[in-house]
Amino acid sequence: MSHLLIFIGMLFCVDIYLIGTVMDQVGVLITLLLLILMAWVGSRLVKWEGMRTLENIMRKMSQQEPIGLEMLEGTLLLLAGLLYLLPGFLSDILATLLLLPPVRQLAALFLGRNRIFATSQKARDPHSVVINGETIHEPSQQASGASTDPTGHPFKNLPGDLPPRQ
Repeated sequence: MSHLLIFIGMLFCVDIYLIGTVMDQVGVLITLLLLILMAWVGSRLVKWEGMRTLENIMRKMSQQEPIGLEMLEGTLLLLAGLLYLLPGFLSDILATLLLLPPVRQLAALFLGRNRIFATSQKARDPHSVVINGETIHEPSQQASGASTDPTGHPFKNLPGDLPPRQ
């Protein structure tokens, strides 16, 4: 997280320098219009790509397929939106690159393979087994305040345990 903040801070400084350089070349008004136009167009593109990614997620969920890659793409779209909010030309160029589906998919694959945003191994393992269960308390055991495990050994209530429900 700290590396991302340092990167955004450095990007912001470079963007301020580039804005000053462009202002010297084309003027203040044209520079401001360019920045506003890029932010507006960028927000529309992020919205459009976000809707496409959401449709892919919904389609894969209905087919019961894993959606990890699409979730990473959505995170990268969020980063692109953040980059469009920063005033500057370099940040807008990086955001535009993140909007290109091949670039976004490569970045998502890189993040997923390097386990930067990876989930636990059990969640990704298609052969993992989930066993649902429930606890049944017999009335005679609840009244005595002690219960037994499946082998018949009694459990003792420890200090701080909740009293049995009645």
